Amino acid sequence: SKQIADSVELVAKRPATQNPFQFAPIEQLKGVRSDSIPPHLVDSATRRRLAHHVNHTVLFARGLDGQWTRLMLLDEHNRRIAEEVLANAGNWTTPSGEADKRDYFAGLLDHPSSNIVYTALTELDAISYEVLRDGMYPVTIEDLLSGITDLQRMAFAPIKILLIGIIGGEDAEQAIFQQLHRLAASGSAMNLGAWITAAIETAGPRGIHNLERQFLDSDRSLSRPQLLEIVRALSVQSKNARSGLRASLDGAVRQLVSRHPEAAPMVAQAFGTAADWSQVGLVRELISSDAFTNRSDLIAAAAYVSRSGELNGASRHPLMRMGTSSK
Repeated sequence: SKQIADSVELVAKRPATQNPFQFAPIEQLKGVRSDSIPPHLVDSATRRRLAHHVNHTVLFARGLDGQWTRLMLLDEHNRRIAEEVLANAGNWTTPSGEADKRDYFAGLLDHPSSNIVYTALTELDAISYEVLRDGMYPVTIEDLLSGITDLQRMAFAPIKILLIGIIGGEDAEQAIFQQLHRLAASGSAMNLGAWITAAIETAGPRGIHNLERQFLDSDRSLSRPQLLEIVRALSVQSKNARSGLRASLDGAVRQLVSRHPEAAPMVAQAFGTAADWSQVGLVRELISSDAFTNRSDLIAAAAYVSRSGELNGASRHPLMRMGTSSK
């Protein structure tokens, strides 16, 4: 939807009568038709499909940079989606309209066309978690779990996992905890952050306890990718913390950096990126205890404290001691 909203020109095209390997314009959906021609040829699969569906077209968008992008095949269903996006582009691209966009695409999750469902998942994946978590989704946990490990659809796994956590319930909690157990046993970081986010969303303190039991309470070594996934999940949930979760979240972060000191720089970076300042006290303690031995990590930690409005001598002192030269 962003490419449609940001485009300066939208054109529906079909294979040209004189040359079936080239696209020819059929309908101008947005903007004034330009002399610019999309550098796309008609592939054999598209040519065969359009030959059997004379009312179908292919949608192309030209951006502000003049570059053309092939967006989607416009059949009866996709055509309505494209028209809806065009009609609501001005609203959906604003923070206040994000919930309206969420609700529209959430309503497509039970569509009989799998292509429409995956279009809806793509659009929902671009919505902030804060808005996403307050939506209603007409899809079952079973449907979301179906094909979640399919390599051809792996890009859709994170948003499906997040929706499992948001929808919640006993089936969701059981599936999420099983996945966390599997990931802990295998040492894999594949979608670990999404599963942890979902665990905390659907189970609250039990989700945090499960994270601690599976990953933090043991002497198991964690890889850098695993640590990054854990920290990012904690930062997402901390930024959007539900009532009663603050103490448990803070405890998990402290336990993480205590058992895995290499995660300390990740905390400052991830929580800073999320504009969540709940860990300022912890980061200040880590700075004072010389936990950041790498100069760039120390600068990033000091910047996190500074951005929170709580910069003081505790963050300046280590920087001054290490000197100001970057060499």
